[in-house]
Amino acid sequence: MGAVVALSMGAVLAIGGAGSVGWTLIGLSWLIGLAWVGAYFAAKRKARRADTWFVEARTNELVVALGREPTRLRWRDVRGVDVDEDRLDVVVRHASGELRVPSVWQGVGPHALAERLEDARAEERAGVSE
Repeated sequence: MGAVVALSMGAVLAIGGAGSVGWTLIGLSWLIGLAWVGAYFAAKRKARRADTWFVEARTNELVVALGREPTRLRWRDVRGVDVDEDRLDVVVRHASGELRVPSVWQGVGPHALAERLEDARAEERAGVSE
Protein backbone atom coordinates (compact mmCIF):
# COMPACT_ATOMS: atom_id res chain seq x y z
CA MET A 1 0.00 0.00 0.00
CA GLY A 2 2.81 2.39 0.89
CA ALA A 3 4.47 1.71 -2.46
CA VAL A 4 1.25 2.58 -4.31
CA VAL A 5 0.90 5.86 -2.40
CA ALA A 6 4.55 6.86 -2.84
CA LEU A 7 4.67 5.99 -6.54
CA SER A 8 1.31 7.62 -7.32
CA MET A 9 2.21 10.81 -5.44
CA GLY A 10 5.43 10.99 -7.43
CA ALA A 11 3.38 10.66 -10.62
CA VAL A 12 0.98 13.42 -9.48
CA LEU A 13 3.88 15.74 -8.76
CA ALA A 14 5.45 14.96 -12.15
CA ILE A 15 2.20 15.61 -14.05
CA GLY A 16 1.55 18.84 -12.15
CA GLY A 17 4.94 20.22 -13.11
CA ALA A 18 7.51 20.94 -10.49
CA GLY A 19 10.63 22.96 -9.94
CA SER A 20 13.90 21.54 -8.69
CA VAL A 21 12.51 20.93 -5.19
CA GLY A 22 9.48 19.21 -6.70
CA TRP A 23 11.65 16.93 -8.84
CA THR A 24 13.69 16.05 -5.75
CA LEU A 25 10.47 15.05 -3.99
CA ILE A 26 9.37 13.08 -7.05
CA GLY A 27 12.67 11.19 -7.10
CA LEU A 28 12.48 10.47 -3.38
CA SER A 29 8.89 9.24 -3.57
CA TRP A 30 9.74 6.91 -6.45
CA LEU A 31 12.80 5.57 -4.60
CA ILE A 32 10.71 4.95 -1.49
CA GLY A 33 8.03 3.23 -3.57
CA LEU A 34 10.58 1.00 -5.30
CA ALA A 35 12.20 0.16 -1.95
CA TRP A 36 8.82 -0.98 -0.62
CA VAL A 37 8.26 -3.13 -3.70
CA GLY A 38 11.74 -4.66 -3.23
CA ALA A 39 11.04 -5.33 0.46
CA TYR A 40 7.76 -7.03 -0.47
CA PHE A 41 9.47 -9.41 -2.88
CA ALA A 42 12.29 -10.11 -0.41
CA ALA A 43 9.76 -10.99 2.29
CA LYS A 44 7.84 -13.17 -0.15
CA ARG A 45 11.02 -15.01 -1.12
CA LYS A 46 11.90 -15.54 2.55
CA ALA A 47 8.38 -16.83 3.26
CA ARG A 48 8.72 -19.43 0.50
CA ARG A 49 11.81 -20.73 2.31
CA ALA A 50 10.31 -20.44 5.81
CA ASP A 51 11.57 -23.90 6.76
CA THR A 52 15.15 -22.61 6.45
CA TRP A 53 14.59 -19.75 8.96
CA PHE A 54 14.10 -20.87 12.56
CA VAL A 55 15.47 -20.81 16.09
CA GLU A 56 14.90 -23.89 18.21
CA ALA A 57 16.01 -24.17 21.84
CA ARG A 58 16.08 -27.92 22.41
CA THR A 59 16.82 -29.65 25.67
CA ASN A 60 20.52 -30.14 25.00
CA GLU A 61 21.26 -27.82 22.06
CA LEU A 62 20.43 -24.61 20.25
CA VAL A 63 19.60 -24.96 16.56
CA VAL A 64 19.57 -21.81 14.39
CA ALA A 65 18.87 -21.76 10.66
CA LEU A 66 19.24 -18.40 8.92
CA GLY A 67 18.34 -19.29 5.34
CA ARG A 68 20.96 -22.00 5.06
CA GLU A 69 22.06 -25.19 6.78
CA PRO A 70 21.22 -25.09 10.51
CA THR A 71 23.93 -24.27 13.06
CA ARG A 72 23.87 -26.51 16.12
CA LEU A 73 25.41 -25.51 19.44
CA ARG A 74 25.41 -27.71 22.50
CA TRP A 75 24.33 -25.74 25.55
CA ARG A 76 27.47 -26.75 27.44
CA ASP A 77 29.53 -24.93 24.76
CA VAL A 78 27.50 -21.70 25.08
CA ARG A 79 29.30 -19.11 27.23
CA GLY A 80 26.56 -16.48 27.27
CA VAL A 81 23.70 -14.76 25.48
CA ASP A 82 23.69 -10.99 24.96
CA VAL A 83 21.93 -8.37 22.86
CA ASP A 84 23.94 -6.14 20.54
CA GLU A 85 22.12 -2.85 21.11
CA ASP A 86 23.58 -1.23 17.98
CA ARG A 87 22.49 -3.93 15.53
CA LEU A 88 19.63 -5.35 17.65
CA ASP A 89 21.01 -8.84 17.18
CA VAL A 90 21.11 -11.59 19.76
CA VAL A 91 24.73 -12.68 20.21
CA VAL A 92 25.30 -16.23 21.41
CA ARG A 93 28.88 -16.52 22.64
CA HIS A 94 30.24 -20.06 22.46
CA ALA A 95 33.53 -21.94 22.61
CA SER A 96 34.30 -21.36 18.90
CA GLY A 97 33.32 -17.70 18.70
CA GLU A 98 29.89 -16.15 18.43
CA LEU A 99 26.64 -16.70 16.58
CA ARG A 100 24.56 -13.65 15.67
CA VAL A 101 20.82 -14.15 15.48
CA PRO A 102 19.06 -11.21 13.77
CA SER A 103 15.76 -9.96 15.14
CA VAL A 104 13.57 -11.14 12.27
CA TRP A 105 11.19 -13.24 14.36
CA GLN A 106 7.77 -11.61 14.27
CA GLY A 107 6.41 -10.97 17.73
CA VAL A 108 9.70 -11.68 19.52
CA GLY A 109 12.12 -8.81 20.05
CA PRO A 110 15.84 -9.31 20.60
CA HIS A 111 15.63 -8.92 24.38
CA ALA A 112 12.80 -11.46 24.69
CA LEU A 113 14.64 -13.90 22.43
CA ALA A 114 17.88 -13.50 24.41
CA GLU A 115 15.95 -14.10 27.64
CA ARG A 116 14.32 -17.25 26.26
CA LEU A 117 17.66 -18.61 25.07
CA GLU A 118 19.32 -17.81 28.39
CA ASP A 119 16.44 -19.56 30.23
CA ALA A 120 16.85 -22.66 28.03
CA ARG A 121 20.59 -22.63 28.71
CA ALA A 122 20.00 -22.31 32.47
CA GLU A 123 17.48 -25.19 32.41
CA GLU A 124 20.01 -27.43 30.65
CA ARG A 125 22.75 -26.47 33.12
CA ALA A 126 20.41 -27.16 36.06
CA GLY A 127 19.55 -30.55 34.57
CA VAL A 128 23.24 -31.44 34.21
CA SER A 129 24.10 -30.49 37.79
CA GLU A 130 21.28 -32.59 39.29
